[in-house]
Amino acid sequence: MYLICEATITLPSPKSWDDRMSFPWELYKRLRKNNPARFSAYARLGNVKIASSSPECFLNWDRESILEMKPMKGTVPESPEMTLKKAKEILRTTKEMAENLMIADMVRHDLYGVCGPGQVHVEKLLKVEDHAKFYQMITPVKGKIDQKQSGFAPLPQLPSSHMSG
Repeated sequence: MYLICEATITLPSPKSWDDRMSFPWELYKRLRKNNPARFSAYARLGNVKIASSSPECFLNWDRESILEMKPMKGTVPESPEMTLKKAKEILRTTKEMAENLMIADMVRHDLYGVCGPGQVHVEKLLKVEDHAKFYQMITPVKGKIDQKQSGFAPLPQLPSSHMSG
């Protein structure tokens, strides 16, 4: 069995004000180096700083009002003898597939509540992806927001056509 779980770490206390101010950025750079996750992010929001190192796309909202979530469930660590083919075999157990489908169904239900009937679809069930240090089973779910529904607020214009909210 393979398990990824929460960990508690103790970080050193910055000795000076400058160290304290730069610490979150330095932590993020270290995270990126040691865990080059696809959806890593660093945000400085006033006094709050967020350093994230996540392989999971929690939510993507593009300019065409497409919402996409890619829930992950089922993990196999990468090793010299582990291949994508072997990882797929390991992840094709009833337990792993059932967990992935349960999470995907909850995401599908949540997007249905936002997008409405006929607007949500699952692109590919139980897809296994290589994430550099592990293989992960995902089930991408997409929904299209009906811009005519009451309460719809268009996505604000972002500086680049390659950016999404």
